[in-house]
Amino acid sequence: MSSYTPTVTALHHARARGAAPDRMEAAVVHADVRRPGLSELPAARREARAAADRLGVEPLDLAECGREALIAALLTCTHLHMALHAVADQDDPGTSRFLLPDLDLTFAEIAARRGGWGRLAYLSACETTYTPRALADESIHLTSAFLLVGFSGVIGTLWRVPDAVAETTARVFYDALDTARDEPALALARTARLVRVHYGDAPAAWAAHHHVGI
Repeated sequence: MSSYTPTVTALHHARARGAAPDRMEAAVVHADVRRPGLSELPAARREARAAADRLGVEPLDLAECGREALIAALLTCTHLHMALHAVADQDDPGTSRFLLPDLDLTFAEIAARRGGWGRLAYLSACETTYTPRALADESIHLTSAFLLVGFSGVIGTLWRVPDAVAETTARVFYDALDTARDEPALALARTARLVRVHYGDAPAAWAAHHHVGI
């Protein structure tokens, strides 16, 4: 079972975060942004629906509710699942961003927020934990931004993941979480082993997801 932290300080903050409410507050958001060069995400809507059913909420389409719904969820949710496009900026990691229908949401905007007490953010998007080689010791990426907000654990991706693979991984993860004592890192380790059965000859598929925090 593997779990990582950008820095010891980030791990300390994850352990010392404020107490979450007794009742789980969850949000599931998805967006299929149409732009030149971007592939469509037909599986993201199905993934969001399945994740929302598991978490007991209705999925939010960011094309309808706007980016403010996502920004609010950063500070109010114990569990957040996002199924959408993301881009890691190799030249300026601070502008790595989630692609939204109206205005993109960047690393800098997310990291500037504080005071959350989330248990888990599942970032089902490409390259959320990607860091350029020259800045490998800085850990400036979208996954670490959610630790700064206050989530104690975050699941991100190290590289681009096909839409269908992301859907399969999310479905298997929530099945595994039910039997992993609500330990995301343990559930993700079990997920990787199970997904490997389907994509054994393609490590880029089953090894992409990455847990940080606790």
